[in-house]
Amino acid sequence: MTTFIDIPRMRLQFLKDLEFEKELQTKNDDTQVSIILDKEQVKIVGPAETIPKVSVAVYQAVANMKEINLEMSQIAITMLRGRQGQAFMKDQFSANNLQAALSFDVENKANVVVVMGLNTDVLKKLPI
Repeated sequence: MTTFIDIPRMRLQFLKDLEFEKELQTKNDDTQVSIILDKEQVKIVGPAETIPKVSVAVYQAVANMKEINLEMSQIAITMLRGRQGQAFMKDQFSANNLQAALSFDVENKANVVVVMGLNTDVLKKLPI
């Protein structure tokens, strides 16, 4: 059986960065999970009895994500985009038990940083 779940691109990218599909597959041997960014979908292939459990895990992960848009100066954004800024933020996220990522609005050249995150305790409690 195959099912598709539509998820907004930024949240889908975050799941991909977390390697969420690999975690789902590891816990459900008979199920294949693929993140299809260009279609903004998660594809789940597996036995009919497994699909609902995996689907619920995907929906819960997305529902538990937090997204914050921060307007910052161009200097601050340049620092955050640099190697040292990225390493600092990664350390801060880890120290606070967060799975998080920064995204920058490069297309519009806006001074906005999007922080997408999920508490690792929440991630561990998902029914997968």
